[in-house]
Amino acid sequence: MTAFRSRGRPRISSVQKILDHTYLNDIDGLAVPSLENIAKWIWEKLAPHSPRIDRITVSRGPDGQAEGSIYSKSP
Repeated sequence: MTAFRSRGRPRISSVQKILDHTYLNDIDGLAVPSLENIAKWIWEKLAPHSPRIDRITVSRGPDGQAEGSIYSKSP
């Protein structure tokens, strides 16, 4: 995980820039930006370049404790 964080940081940053301070409905592929769809959208952006990723977790609320979604590709 630490190795991906250092090598994958530019890809993660590019995905964050797309999502940050943007009306999510206007992002291609996120017409319905539920937590589940956001997790899947992030997966589709990162997984092809990082095959060792096994899941994406998206959460919201105070300290991410209110609600969340985990997306993982079924084997």
